Amino acid sequence: MNLTEALEALCVATRANGRSARTVGSYRQKIAPMIDFLGDGNVQSVTVNDLRRYVAGLMDSELSPFTVASRVRHMKRLWNWLEAEGHLEQNPVQRIKTPRPKREKPKGISREDLQALLRDTQGKELIDLRDRALILFLTDTGARVGGVCGLRIEDLDLEAGLATVVEKG
Repeated sequence: MNLTEALEALCVATRANGRSARTVGSYRQKIAPMIDFLGDGNVQSVTVNDLRRYVAGLMDSELSPFTVASRVRHMKRLWNWLEAEGHLEQNPVQRIKTPRPKREKPKGISREDLQALLRDTQGKELIDLRDRALILFLTDTGARVGGVCGLRIEDLDLEAGLATVVEKG
């Protein structure tokens, strides 16, 4: 089995196991650079040194530490899945560690920027009321923009003042 076939088989298995199409897309996006680096050879021919060179190249690149860690996690997922499925005699990722990026304080909006956004939404037009409500909702709940963008009418209980926000993870 070559690497491209292995990636496709992982994606099919992942989707069949009930994971989202978005998760499958993430696997394709994050594992494809490894295949580009290694070439589309047989999975049995890849060594731990090949994968170490790939990881070292990621760490020396312009990618953020979080992107590097994500690509390494996805790479390990592929190789561990291949081992679990019986496609490998020896798993080359067993001795590769996932880099741990330093966690920084969560990003937030400055008080001045928040006040400027609220000033810009003081109008009485429907769009101003909507924008102000969204800004206040995000500020008060700490929800992610993506979660709020996915809200539907049935996710709201206006009488109870509740919203069910579904976010990544």
